Amino acid sequence: MKIKLSVFGFRLRREGLRRPIPAGLVGLLSLICGARIQAGEGSPPLVRSAMVSAPSETIAWMSGGVGEADRAEMRRSAAAYNVWVVFSDRSGHYLANIPFTVEGTGGRRSYTAVSEGPLLYLKLPPGDYRMSARIDGVWQRQRLQVETTGQPVRMSFVATGR
Repeated sequence: MKIKLSVFGFRLRREGLRRPIPAGLVGLLSLICGARIQAGEGSPPLVRSAMVSAPSETIAWMSGGVGEADRAEMRRSAAAYNVWVVFSDRSGHYLANIPFTVEGTGGRRSYTAVSEGPLLYLKLPPGDYRMSARIDGVWQRQRLQVETTGQPVRMSFVATGR
């Protein structure tokens, strides 16, 4: 029995059942045909959602904000955090994948990680801290003071354009 198939303009010929199509190829074709592909700024992200720190981490944090749905998710969760950070360039365009470090008083390192998106929310105990972010290969540092007022500390790190 001979069967001719045409997939994406390629002709496949199959004789009998001696040469089955590999399962990996079938899976790949299914993925290609059924996947939603991000085509531009207005398209929803593939399977992107905000990244939340694991419960065992030294500080609680959440990063994300790539795409409208992710930004909305971040905004809904913002009240649980007392430090809100935004990473952008001088034109106001958001930046992602930014390494950051939070140090407590006395230079004691509290945490180092990478913010997956332009929004980073941290939950820090009251005290004085220094936060650093690496943008365009340069570490920028800012001091912050977390108080018990209930109002979040708002910070921004802006690329210098180097």
